Amino acid sequence: MGDKDQTLKAVLEALTSIVNGEFSKEFLPLSDDEISIEIFHHINVLTSYLKEISATSSDLANGVLGGTMPGRRNYLAAPLKTLHSRLSTLVWNAQQAIKGKVASNIVYDGELYKTINDLITQIAHNSLNQRNNNNSDTLSFLSMDSWRYHQLLLALSKLRIMVILVNNSGEIVYENEKAKTIFSEITSFSDIKMSENIANSNELVSFVASLATQKKSRSYSIEEIFDISRNKWFSVILENMVFLNNQIFQMFMISDITDWKTNEIILKKEADTDKMTGLYNKHGGLNKFRQTIQNFNANHNHCVAFIDLDGLKFTNDTFGHKEGDFFIKKVADTLIDYSRQTDIVMRFGGDEFVIFFLNCSRDNAQHRLSNARQKLEDLNKIIEKSYTFGFSFGIVQFNYKPNLDMLKVIEKADKKMYIEKRKRKSMRK
Repeated sequence: MGDKDQTLKAVLEALTSIVNGEFSKEFLPLSDDEISIEIFHHINVLTSYLKEISATSSDLANGVLGGTMPGRRNYLAAPLKTLHSRLSTLVWNAQQAIKGKVASNIVYDGELYKTINDLITQIAHNSLNQRNNNNSDTLSFLSMDSWRYHQLLLALSKLRIMVILVNNSGEIVYENEKAKTIFSEITSFSDIKMSENIANSNELVSFVASLATQKKSRSYSIEEIFDISRNKWFSVILENMVFLNNQIFQMFMISDITDWKTNEIILKKEADTDKMTGLYNKHGGLNKFRQTIQNFNANHNHCVAFIDLDGLKFTNDTFGHKEGDFFIKKVADTLIDYSRQTDIVMRFGGDEFVIFFLNCSRDNAQHRLSNARQKLEDLNKIIEKSYTFGFSFGIVQFNYKPNLDMLKVIEKADKKMYIEKRKRKSMRK
């Protein structure tokens, strides 16, 4: 028998072994010619590919999805890899539906995938009905197929804000994944136990519960609340939603606005504060006065003092604005030292200050400012500047009424200050 016949016989034996499922054997060429070597190389590669396909097929037949997959270059296994991927997707979606979570639609054609889609839809439908205990006032009334509703839940679950739907009995009929981080233990806002055990230590829950159970429901509202227990700010948007059978549900959309609120507070403080002295500026001081004065009775006596620095222009012109700024800061610090915590001290202008002495007699305010001025005179001897720290002031006592024009009261104090300033100038001469 020639070499050619022997090679063909060896190839036949190799193919027979492969057909019989013998994938572990390695086939060797009988001669060293290039064609024989190439033929048996491909036979061995084919054997290796079929061995991988056989192992994966066996795993899938036994329901095993975590077995070893065929190699990247095993192109014969492409349909098998696709089957493995689709079965994995199918199993994951079924598991999500069983857990009551939102599952995605399986878009592949075929009886198997259509059947699984129908099964997941039925599970979704049953889970909605089960949660609401056959209550007619639930989300299961929607006249759309459960698959579309499930897709809606999928979208809501991915939102970074909290979303809650509440029926007219105060029961939570839906909450997305974000909302479950806070509201997972609550099924009804009308539950008395919830109010006692949870809401009292949770400002956000208590606030949402008050909105959900109020007698006069609002069609729309937006509120901000600070939750002390979490040290966070939340925005709570409430909107009534009318569904297809005219049932009304309250939808709560809750966002964590802590960063935004913190920046807002910082910006507001900066807008109300004089950067050089740290005191209120004119805008901030007047606003603080309007807010604080509401805490006092109408018959309380208050005072406003208008203060003007003595010789600031001379200091700026002679020694420079750096020394002038130092002058302003020293006076500001001294005024703070001789004011009470309830008093409102503001830098009214360049060299002008205003102090609201709340619930304070004129004599008391006069005494405090006289002591502050004496403190500055003593400071002049210690610091030994080429200029002196000093100020003139005028005081007006008043009783606050809602229609009182405070700018006119401040103007009266300003006029009194100028009278005192002229007297102090004449005394220095």
